[in-house]
Amino acid sequence: MKIIFYRNVRDKTLQENAKLRVGSWIHLEEPTDAELQDLQETFKLDEGLLKDALDLYEVPRMEVEDKIIYIFSRYPYKKKEQIVTSPILFIVAKEVFITITKEKFSLLDPFIKKERFFTTQKNKLLLQLFKIINTTFNTHFNTISRQVRVSSYELEKISNAQIIQFVVYERILNDFYMALMRTNTMLKDLQNHHLITFFDEDKDLIDDLFLSNDQLIQMSNENLKSIVNIR
Repeated sequence: MKIIFYRNVRDKTLQENAKLRVGSWIHLEEPTDAELQDLQETFKLDEGLLKDALDLYEVPRMEVEDKIIYIFSRYPYKKKEQIVTSPILFIVAKEVFITITKEKFSLLDPFIKKERFFTTQKNKLLLQLFKIINTTFNTHFNTISRQVRVSSYELEKISNAQIIQFVVYERILNDFYMALMRTNTMLKDLQNHHLITFFDEDKDLIDDLFLSNDQLIQMSNENLKSIVNIR
């Protein structure tokens, strides 16, 4: 599925399924081969990197090809009652901003409804999307932390099923930790190498993003230690 969004600073509302123009945000989720090929040919994108966006095990990283920036990250979501992460690719090109996800991007609707953003401000839009991804990580962390804390107060009542659940939580938290650590490193490289220009008014957003990442990484460690101690 492909959606084209457009909104500049003079527009009162966001246009969905808009006509493609400079400053558009193109979002593809569960893309077909034909959609990827059309995207590649239209904007002269790297074919291999586009295919990497559909690799379930792709890790957060950054690549630059022909002055186009490819930023791989991961976002959390629920799949069959289990919490997992899935890859997302952000592409910052001269004419447009592009996002590609292998699975349905469950954070898209809440983001569009809650966040005020302009597709013509590509760099700020990138930061805003990272912010909502971190907020979702935090929600899942709070759920796991609460359940682990309850179990820690009732050790004599822990069942085999709960022990198995702890193993599942370990897998989830290790997945979160890896994604957040790699994303943190990638964002710092992005800033330090000045590959993207951020305006002064975006500084607070950047600082909040790094602070949030550090706090989430700390939460990963604390919860993993608690689970190991309980087991």
